[in-house]
Amino acid sequence: MTAEPTAPPATSAPERIPFGRTPLPATGDEFAARVQRWLRDELDADALTDAQWRAREPEISARLAGADVRELSVDLTRIAIPFALPTGLVEPEAFDPATGHPLPAAPAPEPEPVVRRTPATLEELRLVGRPVVIAGLPVVVDGLARGIRFDWVETGDGELSIEEVPLADAAPLHGYLSASAQTGELVAALDALLRAALAEMGLRLKALEVTIEGSTRDALRLGAFARIGKGPFSASARLSTAVSVDRSFTLRIRRLRLTSANPIVAIALLFARRGLRAARRTRVPLAEQLPPGTRFAEFSVDAGRGDRVELVARLR
Repeated sequence: MTAEPTAPPATSAPERIPFGRTPLPATGDEFAARVQRWLRDELDADALTDAQWRAREPEISARLAGADVRELSVDLTRIAIPFALPTGLVEPEAFDPATGHPLPAAPAPEPEPVVRRTPATLEELRLVGRPVVIAGLPVVVDGLARGIRFDWVETGDGELSIEEVPLADAAPLHGYLSASAQTGELVAALDALLRAALAEMGLRLKALEVTIEGSTRDALRLGAFARIGKGPFSASARLSTAVSVDRSFTLRIRRLRLTSANPIVAIALLFARRGLRAARRTRVPLAEQLPPGTRFAEFSVDAGRGDRVELVARLR
């Protein structure tokens, strides 16, 4: 059940998902249509005609109970989710041509006042993609989440938005996610991303070979060979390692080796040995990286089933 609407708190609101105009959606079809509109905006699909979007739009259905959303099902099959590498780490500053001093940043616009805030719960979210294309990589996705709390936020200009309520141990999130991709397509996607990243630095990827093998359900062996060039010059390096996730959900890196047949690169790698030795002992407690209210019951990456890599995560 959902509590009655409350007066908005005095603190400033965090980032919100725009959800059209007030009032709240009255039917599941209306809610699904607004999710559809938001997804189209997020995927930057306005360049498509309505007919083109309808040919590939997600299949969305919802069931409401007052302000609560009992069920939301989103099928992203055939949807392409773009991914762009950042082109710079620091935004360029604007300078006053007369003094040469940096210009002050433009003040952020004042947010519209919140006139109504209604707590609600998305009781069950189902997400599938068979496949969904992420950064050019077809990925088969199946996910379920239960108990997502949020607020309906209405502002003075008549706009409606959704504001997620932070997770807490007292109200944990439950669910699972599985995602799998063909190994060859995964390597091709990595190739494209690496080429784009190197191009930003004025470099060119001349060759890339990647191998991904599963020794057990919770361990992977990775190998990579890359040749990078700039103008008439090129250099190559080879990396091999083994990574695993144990029952305490700790990521471990073992047997990390980085070598090169190029003598100049090989000498440079000598200075990296201390870092490599430290990396071999790397332990990342994945469970500690999760926010409150989320705890792993299962986490595995499996590359031992034919030519696919599969990730499975299940929350308690």
